[in-house]
Amino acid sequence: MRAPPRARPVALNLEPRRERDAPALYRQIFDATRGAVLTGELAAGDRLPPERDLANRLGVNRTTVIRAYSDLATAGVVEARPGRGTLVRAPTPATRDQARSAAVTSIGARDQGPAWLIGLPPLGRANLGPDAGLLSDLAGTSGRPGLISFALGTPSPDVVPRQRLQEELVAALDECGAAGLGYGPVEGLPTLKATIAGRLAQRRVIASPEQVLVVSGATQGIALIAQSLIEPGDEVAVESPTYIGALQTFAAAGARLIGVPVDGKGVRVDLLESVLSRRRIRLLFLQPTHHNPTGTTVPPERREQLLAPSWRYGVPIVEDDAYGELWHEPPDPFPLKASDRHELVIHLSTFSKTVAPGLRVGYVAGPAALVRRLALAKQFSDLNTSALSQLALARFLAAGEYERHLHLVRAIYALRWATMLAALSGLANIDVSPHSKGGFYLWCRLDGALNARQIVAAAARRGVTLIAGEAFFPPGSGAPGDSHRWIRLSFSSASPEAIVEGIARLAVVLRRQPISIPASQIEGTQPLV
Repeated sequence: MRAPPRARPVALNLEPRRERDAPALYRQIFDATRGAVLTGELAAGDRLPPERDLANRLGVNRTTVIRAYSDLATAGVVEARPGRGTLVRAPTPATRDQARSAAVTSIGARDQGPAWLIGLPPLGRANLGPDAGLLSDLAGTSGRPGLISFALGTPSPDVVPRQRLQEELVAALDECGAAGLGYGPVEGLPTLKATIAGRLAQRRVIASPEQVLVVSGATQGIALIAQSLIEPGDEVAVESPTYIGALQTFAAAGARLIGVPVDGKGVRVDLLESVLSRRRIRLLFLQPTHHNPTGTTVPPERREQLLAPSWRYGVPIVEDDAYGELWHEPPDPFPLKASDRHELVIHLSTFSKTVAPGLRVGYVAGPAALVRRLALAKQFSDLNTSALSQLALARFLAAGEYERHLHLVRAIYALRWATMLAALSGLANIDVSPHSKGGFYLWCRLDGALNARQIVAAAARRGVTLIAGEAFFPPGSGAPGDSHRWIRLSFSSASPEAIVEGIARLAVVLRRQPISIPASQIEGTQPLV
């Protein structure tokens, strides 16, 4: 008869969350437990304390322990077994090597680097959460053989106009000579700024070239705005959920993020009004068109309602319009900036989603005084965006190639969107949000007691990558109790054939329904982070 597993305590000294640099409580539990396994303090087969018992002992919310245990299971450190509790798994050879080669402490295993790095505060003095390296990790998976990515939010190589861009690059060098490889104006090349201003006018946004700043992708635009407009401790209102990069960038700048829930028509205006009336919000960050990750687009009538509280309380809006021109069905949803009559909307977009991510060219459109302020910050960052990329892109737009390219890729993405929807329709334990009519993403909810992070880990082992929805919610802003059930699927980077195969692999994972957190333990609770 098999002996029952031993219940082993975990030595924990939690740092209070009032300490600014203290990691999230669930992360401290994760690190301490993982470190104990790597050092052998906890052995394979040992049973962790029940969630309720550990929560009572530590004086934390039970949901904090549940999330820590869930992440430990996703990382392969423990496994949940019905009737036996949460058991430690045997370390793999790789984790044993890590334990021998690293100075692992009870607070977790991490490479501290040279002595002069020890004791430095976290980057930006911010808690960037467990997904801090997610964007760079995703970029590193691009092109890996046999991998089907539903995680990457980028155009696939087959839709990039490589030949035409190559011709424009050669022509730009022939025209400009060595000057095309030199520095350019911090604000951007005048020819490209004028072309962008003309393009914006076609979308009912009135902006002179002096009101346009060329940046190295939308991510730099967000970073410059965060650096130039907010101070550490300022409150920034964001949609909940919203773009991961924005959450991390504002957090790194020391902002306190205030989440405003979204519904099928975008951000909830009634709740936004309440937030603006009760708090000292410095900035709003919104994605009104083809929202990442939900795919929602704010309808015209709500856009006016959305602008009203911004005008009333004098709070500027950063409009991230990265996917605004990637609609599947006309009419083109005009930017929020097109209705701005008080110069409170800062329009931000990029050519990374429409043309090629490697160009690293985006732009900010706003008041001329703001552009000058952002340009001053930009000169301390990279001096200027690649002059050669700007020259090639300016020629690409001026020749009318951009409009022809948009017409082509809209049809391609519409087909991939429809293919993914059809493939998902046969799955019984996943519900697809119906709001996507453009952009790159489907926002999906897992049924039953399935946990998104565990599904993501299991899918990766089958050669399919996707992103767990929890990463898109602002830390500590009251994410919904079922945030652990959401996943984001991108259809932009895979061919229709790959989409069908990838969803088939995902279906196998979902049918197996790996043991997860019982729904009864999660419904009606909020994660404490």
